[in-house]
Amino acid sequence: MTLEAILLALRLLAGGLLLAFVVALFLTIRRDIALAATQVSARRRTHGQLVVIAAHELPHAVGTTYP
Repeated sequence: MTLEAILLALRLLAGGLLLAFVVALFLTIRRDIALAATQVSARRRTHGQLVVIAAHELPHAVGTTYP
């Protein structure tokens, strides 16, 4: 192999490694952002219910629960 061919192979190898690193970095950041988004949405959820205790002239029965 000539020197030019060796240098070309090294450049292609370095470019491929750099591209693989950037893709791995992107996938890691995307996964981290998705995980953070699910944690934030889980914190915003309210875990309660609405119970009708009195209903004056409304069509809701007393004791009806709503999520």
